[in-house]
Amino acid sequence: MRTGFDVDGTPPGVLRIALGKPIGIAGSAVDPQGQPLANATLDFRSDQPGGQAYAVTNEIGAFHTALPAAGDYHVYMAADVSDVSNLGGEEEYLQAHAQDSPVLHVVEGDNPPVTLVCRGK
Repeated sequence: MRTGFDVDGTPPGVLRIALGKPIGIAGSAVDPQGQPLANATLDFRSDQPGGQAYAVTNEIGAFHTALPAAGDYHVYMAADVSDVSNLGGEEEYLQAHAQDSPVLHVVEGDNPPVTLVCRGK
């Protein structure tokens, strides 16, 4: 078995990795009649590098996730976990649907719960 590794050719030693504190966000996803959307996949995307996170709603439509940083996020939704093909980086799809919902503004510290209302299929 091989052991150890080099990072970018630097000699072995202490590896220090700095992580920022993620921003927690929670809420629920509902249909236009206010009924919970169970097992919906939510894709949170910002224009910042690495600004992406996912969440899956539970049986009552509730979700929580940790976003990498404060900022503005577009939220994309797939009906269920098996329907995520359009969410995984298809730039054309993301651009076509960027205006489908208002931008979610997330701040450092505590954010109030949000309710995401799906407008269509």
